[in-house]
Parts: sequence; C-alpha cells; structure tokens
Amino acid sequence: ELNVLELVYYAEVNHPIESFIERHVPNDFNFNDQWYLDNDGSYGEVDADVDLPEAWAIEKGSDDVVLAIIDGGVQFNHPEFDGRRYINLNEIPNNGLDDDGNGYVDDFSGWDFVDGDSNPNDGNGHGTAVAGIAAANGDDSLGFAGVDWNCRIMSVRVLNNSGGGDYFNLAAALYYVADNGVDVVNMSLGGLGTSQTVEEAVEYAA
Repeated sequence: ELNVLELVYYAEVNHPIESFIERHVPNDFNFNDQWYLDNDGSYGEVDADVDLPEAWAIEKGSDDVVLAIIDGGVQFNHPEFDGRRYINLNEIPNNGLDDDGNGYVDDFSGWDFVDGDSNPNDGNGHGTAVAGIAAANGDDSLGFAGVDWNCRIMSVRVLNNSGGGDYFNLAAALYYVADNGVDVVNMSLGGLGTSQTVEEAVEYAA
C-alpha cells in the first residue's frame, strides 16, 4: 500500500538479522592441530582457516548425503568412521549376485576398480586420511574431526597399494558413482595427460 504513494520512494519489509558468531568446538583430541579448520595463530596467521566451528554451529551434515571417496580405499573398521559407511540397500551382501542389476556383484558399500571386486578397503592409508579430513566423526573424543559428521561414505578404489592407478578405472569410477546417486565426490589424485575419456566421465557425473 505504501509503494503506490507518490511521496514513497519504496517500502519493504524490515527483516530481522542476527550475528553468526556462535561456535561449536568439538572434543576430538587432535582438533587443536587441525589449523586449517580453526586457526588461533599457533599455525601462522590468526583465522587463516575455513571457520568450521562457526559452520558447525549451524550444520554438521546429514545422513541423507552420500560422499564418494575415489581413492585407494577406506578403512571402515577405523573408529572415526563408526556408523558412517554407505550401504546399498538394493544389494544383498556376499550372495554372489548382482541384486540391483547395475553390473557390479555385491557392491553393498562401493567398488574396487583395481581388483574388480566389492572390497574397496584401503591398501596404503591415503584414502582413509582423505575420508577422515572430509568426514571423520566429530565430538567422539577421538583423534580428529572431519568437515561433515553425518554423511554416508562410499569407498571407490582406483589406486593400488603403491598409490598408482589409471584413467580408465578413474573414468569407470565416475560413471559408477553418478549412476549410484552419489551427492559429493572427492578425488585427491591426478595425472599429467589429457583424456577425453575422463573428461566425458566428469561431464557425465556432473
């Protein structure tokens, strides 16, 4: 009603605002060493971090989100991942059948493209470390705190125990995670050559 009056330049709702200085600092033993999440100046410049305690005061993640770690596997018996493993509910574990018809037998928690089986466990520690940075349980009085404390973690192994792999398996892994409805993909790896195969797989997944 005010906006139709000649003497009114414009009128709008005066929405409330609030400060977002609330923080949630987890009780994980080594959190103080995770300077990249919250830097008090002990490691270089103060606040040279991603402000995770401020973010955790708002959101700590959702178990509706599936995070795929395309790497050398994930060690799911590590306590930092307790209760966080992605489970394919359309697959019956260890029955030797492709229950969901996606071309991968018994892929109930991911796939190992190196050995071609449903056991994508970590062979050298790199994939587990990456998964920990992204999604280790927080506030569990253990080692470290990941960024997301609730997402489901899918392990997709494309790197062997020496840390090597190839573009073919990387591309296959990208098609796999896309076709299995993954929400977020982490790939802490790379190669020096260009590849139409990988480029098309990335575009397909995106």
